[in-house]
Amino acid sequence: MQLKTAGMLALVATLLVGCAGPTQMAQPEPEPKKRLTVTPVSMSVVATGMDLRVDYLQPLLRVMSQTAFFSAANSQRLLSSYAYAGEVSTGAAPRLVQIFQQTSGDAWGYVTTSVTPTSVANAFKLDNTPQGTLYALVLKQARICLTTQANGAPTWSGSKLNFSSQPGYFECTGLTNSTLFQPGSSIPAMLGPYYGEGDTVLIFRDFATLTRLMSALSQRFPEIRIPKIYQ
Repeated sequence: MQLKTAGMLALVATLLVGCAGPTQMAQPEPEPKKRLTVTPVSMSVVATGMDLRVDYLQPLLRVMSQTAFFSAANSQRLLSSYAYAGEVSTGAAPRLVQIFQQTSGDAWGYVTTSVTPTSVANAFKLDNTPQGTLYALVLKQARICLTTQANGAPTWSGSKLNFSSQPGYFECTGLTNSTLFQPGSSIPAMLGPYYGEGDTVLIFRDFATLTRLMSALSQRFPEIRIPKIYQ
């Protein structure tokens, strides 16, 4: 009787083992998240032969139309609903004024770029961002304003810019009370100590476009200082 009971128990044990689920395989450890790094890089600008419309203005508007980084609406409006109409002569003043006219209306737009004798330009490579490798141009003591919906183009007289009765809707970089950066983009926070309040920051996906834009800007404003980076 005991042998018979022991045999039955062995059979049940065998059946239970056969019904057991497959052995769970150990899951591989997830790769550690790569740390964001910000590295200053040198810019070798070309100081002659650059076209301010092709090499500065057009890349600038495309850069500021990147909704992943910027919330500016005027850059997209100027690209899609306005046509380039020329440049306002400002003499030797440290200000560039490029104007646009609405293609299907009578509104005007313009892009103003202002620098000072103490303006400085620095470039940085940003590795391991959520968008991959990026490049940042940080302009200190410089401001760029994009304007649409004006009822006339601005004019220059003496040493100042004169606006029409309805100067339009302005969006400017470098302001301390507002921002053109997209919320949640981590711009400019990811630049850490390389960014200061009031700086103008432009984000590029390739370094060639950054250098091209800066070359044209440096040609127009040779007073912008570009520090050498020694690595």
